Amino acid sequence: MRAIWKGSISFGLINIPIALYPATRKEELRFRLLRAKDLSPVNYKRVAKADGK
Repeated sequence: MRAIWKGSISFGLINIPIALYPATRKEELRFRLLRAKDLSPVNYKRVAKADGK
């Protein structure tokens, strides 16, 4: 795979080469809120504040 950008970061006398590569796949992170007691998922009911429906 070919780098789409190359550069370097310098800290005094230290030079660190950097290469940026394109992503090969898209992944989505999903987080779940779990109850501590039994690790079961917590769900939320969507309700409008104006009329409670």
